[in-house]
Amino acid sequence: MRLHQFLKDQFRLCKSEVQSFNHDHNVMVNGIPDKWLSYIIKPNDVISVDGKIYGIKKEENVYLLLNKPVGITCTNDRNVDNNLRDYVNFDKRIFPVGRLDKDSCGIIILTNDGKIFNQILDQNNHIEKEYLLHVDHPINNIFLDLMSRGVPILNRVTKPCKMEYVSPCEFKITLQEGMNRQIRRMCKFFGYRVISLQRIRIGHLVIDNLAEGQFRYLTSDEIAKLLEFNQKR
Repeated sequence: MRLHQFLKDQFRLCKSEVQSFNHDHNVMVNGIPDKWLSYIIKPNDVISVDGKIYGIKKEENVYLLLNKPVGITCTNDRNVDNNLRDYVNFDKRIFPVGRLDKDSCGIIILTNDGKIFNQILDQNNHIEKEYLLHVDHPINNIFLDLMSRGVPILNRVTKPCKMEYVSPCEFKITLQEGMNRQIRRMCKFFGYRVISLQRIRIGHLVIDNLAEGQFRYLTSDEIAKLLEFNQKR
């Protein structure tokens, strides 16, 4: 947390008031006055204002599972229409882990924990992501087999993946990598157009009965299993 955010939260200031507050009061960090407001506060720093010491509350980690609907863009940039930050409207700053394009739906993890953020994105952790697709014309065993072997897109060949037949125009695909619009590009290579794409699983986290547009908190067991991926490396 930066010093300006600490002052803003501690004294319930609006953003425009922080600079004048710092000027009008004796704000010190570790007994040293006139720290830059952009100073990043460390765990052992001592913050005092006009001689009174204030404790630094450690921000609690938040872990959410959102069933993202089609039409929402996975960004916190409020200049983007239908951005994720405004849609979720959570009271803490959280970030989407990985991407799920605007035209796709399904589960995505939202968190302020950089450790889990990096672990899930690290392809060396081999975290599976499973999707349910509906395409524009019937599939066959040849298509399923060729898709599972890897497909040349974006100047490389995708890693082998798991394919499962569901119905004449539906199948499930399980990946351990996440290239830009990977599944849509793979299908297009074989002449298929994706009608709908839904992520139904991330590792041990499944969509279950989570309604579209809703989110839930991860359980302590679910969080522990996510953390295990880093410990196994």
